[in-house]
Amino acid sequence: MMLRFVCLCFAWLNTAACVLAQDSLKTKTLAGVVVQANRLAYFSSGNKIQKADSTTFSHFKTNNLADFLTNYSQVFIKSYGVGSLATPSLRGTGASHTAVLWNGFNLQSSMNGTVDLALLPAFLLDNVDIQHGGASALFGSGAVGGAIHLNSSANFGEKLSISAQIGAGSFANFQQGIKLKVSKKNFVTGVRFFNHAAENDFTFINTAKFGKPIEKQSNSAFKQYGFLQENYLKINEKQQIDLQIWYLNADRQVPPTLTTASSKASQQDESVRITTNWRYQRNKASYFARSAFFKEKLIYQEPDIQLFALSKAVTWIGEIESKIAISKNQLLNIGLNHTYFRAETDGYRIGKLQNRTSLFLSYKMNNAKDTWNTVVSLRKELIDNYFAPFTPSLGFEGILYKNWTLKGNIAKTYRVPTFNDLYWQAGGNPNLTPESGWSSEISVEYSPLPLLPKRVRKYRSNIELTLFNSLIDNWIAWLPNQQGKWEANNVLKVWSRGLELTANYSIDFQKVKLKSSISYNYVISTNEKVGKGDENSLHQQLIYVPKQTIQANISLIFNSLQLNYHQIFTGERFTTADSSQKLPFFSVGNLSIQQKIKSLSFQLQINNIWNKSYQQIAFRPMPMRNFMIVINYEF
Repeated sequence: MMLRFVCLCFAWLNTAACVLAQDSLKTKTLAGVVVQANRLAYFSSGNKIQKADSTTFSHFKTNNLADFLTNYSQVFIKSYGVGSLATPSLRGTGASHTAVLWNGFNLQSSMNGTVDLALLPAFLLDNVDIQHGGASALFGSGAVGGAIHLNSSANFGEKLSISAQIGAGSFANFQQGIKLKVSKKNFVTGVRFFNHAAENDFTFINTAKFGKPIEKQSNSAFKQYGFLQENYLKINEKQQIDLQIWYLNADRQVPPTLTTASSKASQQDESVRITTNWRYQRNKASYFARSAFFKEKLIYQEPDIQLFALSKAVTWIGEIESKIAISKNQLLNIGLNHTYFRAETDGYRIGKLQNRTSLFLSYKMNNAKDTWNTVVSLRKELIDNYFAPFTPSLGFEGILYKNWTLKGNIAKTYRVPTFNDLYWQAGGNPNLTPESGWSSEISVEYSPLPLLPKRVRKYRSNIELTLFNSLIDNWIAWLPNQQGKWEANNVLKVWSRGLELTANYSIDFQKVKLKSSISYNYVISTNEKVGKGDENSLHQQLIYVPKQTIQANISLIFNSLQLNYHQIFTGERFTTADSSQKLPFFSVGNLSIQQKIKSLSFQLQINNIWNKSYQQIAFRPMPMRNFMIVINYEF
């Protein structure tokens, strides 16, 4: 069945590409569109997309991706502590419902469906885009609550550049990084090395003990090192080929909880990621061929109980895609993806394999004035010998009236069961079916243009309100069976709904730039169907999904001096399925001061400036006030 499906997909892809390419020779280039391999840029109409500007992102080059998203996005980060596991959640969904893509390739683990953001150094990244809402038609399984896009960039013809930074902070926290890049007219090559280590022995208030004593965190040291090597070659004016190699090695101790006396547990992670991309532009059509190889290894050790667990996973991805300008106002995207997974762990007894083949298509149409556009996307995926749900989506956006913009999207979503869900001994269930559901959203954005004095050189402000709704059926949950043993089943139906409000303001005077932003999230995510024995969780808020979160940021730039302040409010979170126990709300402020002197820049970070005691996860303490000093040199 799979071979027949693959053959049909290739035949359809090649036939459509040839026919439409011939027709497109008689037409003009699509107005305002540069045809390239970026489905996010051209086929995500109606979705809310948050882009991180390079200036903002540069302040977090000594941090990991989880730290950046916590301060500057509406993604809720579920963190077990500094350097420990950190996973994303968008719009009330779980960690496995948020896809994380690097250069278009999904990094979600085939074993547990998540991505540990604490293992993604910001120093290795150039751009981060957050897509809110269902995107399964564009990016496949896992893009249910949204997707986080990580990208590298290359600018040709910039000659030689060197950047080096060193950071030192509280709790023996040391970080080093160096970036070298050679940029010629037709060739760019660069490499980035980083190293990060910390004792992480911070003091905290143990609220779980009588008298709330002050204690010091133990067995919490970590170290990471790795590199990213990138190459971009223009073969000619029509062809380009890219190659990226990313290596990471991390060694983390696993600290005890507030109620545990001590811990000797540790975890080692190692990964190799290699991607390559070939692009060919011919008249009105572009063709792409991509491949990726991911190899990951995890070792978890707990000497006190003589536990040694080794997990290995390999992923191969191959993808072909074409984009064709059918006419001045029409753009077609069609592609085929094949992904191969292999995983080995003691929990499966024997290694497991999985093949996924998916065909995807998007059609975009602009109106004559180029003020409105509509996108229809489709995806069908074959997983070994069964099909995932057919996945369509429809999005639109355009100018409603003068400075008012309206956009909306409705999409089918799905998530394929992970290897742990299917095969873990005991409790895995090989009869699981993919989770599936629908998500929808509608947004209105207002960008006022007031009259300003001449000394104001640049002004920008906008307010955006988004209402969203998502229903996920066959949600996989691990619950005790009649014998009291935990097992995975398609038992839950989860309904998530709410609103997102953002406001941004920036103004440039002669020597002063002021930027500010505030975002507010209100999310209700409840169980609408539960398994037998779990009736107390019916209509209750999902655990660790705060109903309310607020992020506020203000930045002041005067000549080469820059001040940034971030305030984060996280509402209460329930820690039990029946909502009988919860963590209180907390609010944390972070301050950054940066001064640039010629080729050198100096930065002081003060985290948790108000010295608050809080927990993101129950019984996992977070550090109180701490500092980081960073020196950066650019040539």
